[in-house]
Amino acid sequence: MKRFLPVCLLILVYLTWTALTYRNYAITSDEFSSYISGQIWFEYFQNKQITYNLARYHPLVNEHYRIYPMILYILIGNIKYELFHLLNMLAFIPVIITAWILALKNNKKIYATLIPVLFILLTPRILGDIPNNPKDMPFAISYFLTLAVIYITKSTQETWKNNLKILVLGLLMGFSQSLRPLGFGLYIIYFFWNFPKDLKSKAEIGKLITESIIIFLIGLLTMAVTWPAIGANFAANLKKYLSLGVDFNLWEGTVLYFGKEFSAGMIPWHYLFVWLGITLPLSHLIFFFSGIYSIIKKRASNIQIYLYFTIGLNLLLHLILKPNLYNGIRHYDYLVLLISFAAGISLVNFYKTLNKKYFWGITTVLILYTGLTLNNISKLFPYQNLYFNEIVHGIKGAQNKFDVDYWDVAYKDAANYLAANTSTNEVLAVYSCGAHTAMDYYLGQRIDQKKNASEAQYLICDPKGYERLKNGFNILTKIEKDKTPLVVIGRR
Repeated sequence: MKRFLPVCLLILVYLTWTALTYRNYAITSDEFSSYISGQIWFEYFQNKQITYNLARYHPLVNEHYRIYPMILYILIGNIKYELFHLLNMLAFIPVIITAWILALKNNKKIYATLIPVLFILLTPRILGDIPNNPKDMPFAISYFLTLAVIYITKSTQETWKNNLKILVLGLLMGFSQSLRPLGFGLYIIYFFWNFPKDLKSKAEIGKLITESIIIFLIGLLTMAVTWPAIGANFAANLKKYLSLGVDFNLWEGTVLYFGKEFSAGMIPWHYLFVWLGITLPLSHLIFFFSGIYSIIKKRASNIQIYLYFTIGLNLLLHLILKPNLYNGIRHYDYLVLLISFAAGISLVNFYKTLNKKYFWGITTVLILYTGLTLNNISKLFPYQNLYFNEIVHGIKGAQNKFDVDYWDVAYKDAANYLAANTSTNEVLAVYSCGAHTAMDYYLGQRIDQKKNASEAQYLICDPKGYERLKNGFNILTKIEKDKTPLVVIGRR
């Protein structure tokens, strides 16, 4: 029982953090569409009158899998953002437990089981996206759990355990591939990871092929049963959905990258690699690359080889498919999670071979840098998903070079500023460059949102937007994080 105590304490700390902070997180730009879709899905499955007549969110035509927000709606019974943020944070606990189990299989020492989990939780982008990213985090969680089951069940021999493994993996893969087309890559991982060492063993290879086909069919059946659009027109809608993995709904905005605006689909091939390099803490990057060195030197553990194979496969698929990326790195939250965990595992294995005379020096530097990361998290809180590392000098250096507040989270503070600094009887004529749902939610009946800045008494925009529309407005205040302006509020 003693070995369970550290992870139980860690979960207790996480629950405390959740209870203290879940009300602080802002509504992101995509939350409304996600949760409304969840409500519509629930009403559809209940054969009820659909409250919102929004055709593009209807389960029979929507190309997004909304089973997760539907579950949230079932649990709460209404759209309440703060409670959804609470449930989103609680939904991450299975990742903590699963990561600890995998770390335990790598090294049974107490510190060795906690370090990889802490590396995940000390990844600012993950910590910031858990509460209010109902699009990308559910896939990251499902993908991680499925990977863990593949790894843990590799040597399953007993018939009933093997059948249970096939059923569980089929369901998990079905959910993962429904949440994001990249989930189909899990079949490749399963096949190669379970491929017999004896290449001449036709029986083992045949068994693996049979199991893979059954798991694949269960996965497709899971999609068809739980996703009305796929079930209604399997071939056509599945084809349409798979194209989503590349074009992301043919998104047509622009992407700010190294200070230049790129049209959708025209960003350079290295976009993802650069974003990984500038948004992961340096400790994560250093020990991630140390793991690659361990593999080259043939000193890597099984879990390291497994993780790096998975990460490498996903990066290769990214280069082949050339998806239409935008909004920073959020589409690859699942990869950020894997890299963070792999870095933690690599650190544990690094300590195994470390000369004792360097132990305290390296440990001291690591502790100090962890303290610096925590300090950066506290400066950005509750907007940790705006984190940039020291390579670009933090959020200050990233401003005007990369998309920083692409989900308009800072508009919550702007709404709260207006609520606190205007008369409660005043109806606020506001033109907002973004976060219209959030502005309505936080200001309620006090706000009258205008379609043109010329009609508004107040202007709330990101710095670039404010510069473009500022004529006739005087700056009231700026919403800043780490001395970096994110939103500007002006009044006539």
